[in-house]
Amino acid sequence: ADAEVVALLCDVLAATGLPEFTVSLGTVAFHTAMVASLRLSPDQEQAVLDALAARDYPLFESIVGNADVDEASRRALQKALDLGGGGEAVHQARKLAGSAGMEDAIDHLVQVRDIVEDYGFRDLVRIDFGLHPGLSYYTGVIVEAYASGTGLPVAQGGRYDNLLASFEWPVPAVGFAIAIDRLGMA
Repeated sequence: ADAEVVALLCDVLAATGLPEFTVSLGTVAFHTAMVASLRLSPDQEQAVLDALAARDYPLFESIVGNADVDEASRRALQKALDLGGGGEAVHQARKLAGSAGMEDAIDHLVQVRDIVEDYGFRDLVRIDFGLHPGLSYYTGVIVEAYASGTGLPVAQGGRYDNLLASFEWPVPAVGFAIAIDRLGMA
């Protein structure tokens, strides 16, 4: 379902007539497992995840710098945030993975990318381990689409298995939203 939604996003954006766009795939599960490996207090862990979501890397550095964190784990997370592209990014992420949860997240992300490529969108999709959504309900794969003429994503989405449970409908979900104003600018 994750791959089908990403392929649908690619198909929709292509159908709008956008001359060029790219779709970046990331995974919240990888970040969550990596932050958990820092062994922070629950409040510090949430603050780090919030800083990553806001892409506030100085705040991230401050929180981790003031905590009793293993230096190797801190560096691994920093390196992971810079990984993007194709096979080399995946290879480097595998080297940084320190748990089965991180490995599983990488495997799933690669599987989603491969399926989307099989749909015919090989040149449009890239993996970006630096993606981290600003919404806390995402649980797995995340996606952002970018086009020339905008400084922000024209579409965002991903897997959010826990969101609907808060509305008394505990079912897994995956989807995306297109920012129509940004799409128009592009």
